[in-house]
Amino acid sequence: MNAPNRSGRRPRSGPLGWLLARVPRVLSPSQLVVRAISVLALLGAALAAGTFPLLLAVLAVVALWTALAPEEGCLLSLAVLVLAWFFGHRDVSSWTTLLMAVALVTNHTCLVLASSAPARARLPWPVVRGAALRGLAVAGATTAVWAGLVVLPRGPVPPAVVVSALALLAAGAWLAGRQTG
Repeated sequence: MNAPNRSGRRPRSGPLGWLLARVPRVLSPSQLVVRAISVLALLGAALAAGTFPLLLAVLAVVALWTALAPEEGCLLSLAVLVLAWFFGHRDVSSWTTLLMAVALVTNHTCLVLASSAPARARLPWPVVRGAALRGLAVAGATTAVWAGLVVLPRGPVPPAVVVSALALLAAGAWLAGRQTG
């Protein structure tokens, strides 16, 4: 049996206890929250989409790895979530497609935030707010494109739709690239 520590509580044993005892020393609370949201977004979307267990396990490992090393794993999490979508419901008009896309936006936004400061640093509120607003704008545009795909009849896409989509993308890129004073 473990002896009580200075606070009077017994230390946790096992690998989970070891990890939980060290996380607060490595990550600030804001970093921990942002990284947890990135993991939960990916896993929640994959679970809701009915991803089969083996691919879900791979996604869980990738999501945890990207949470620990956000600078390195963004493309890998994208690839695995696209595979989860591909082997699940591939219908573009399905609500799970929108869910997967919004989960990717959320994951990417969280990873950008996590890598914007050292792991022990508290994330500044203006940075979090700016990233959240950009993420919401991209999620809104994603939802609008998805709704357009659901409404459009199947078959060849009219040229006006293609031009409108490209104009929307160009406007979004221009707005995202503007520097605020």
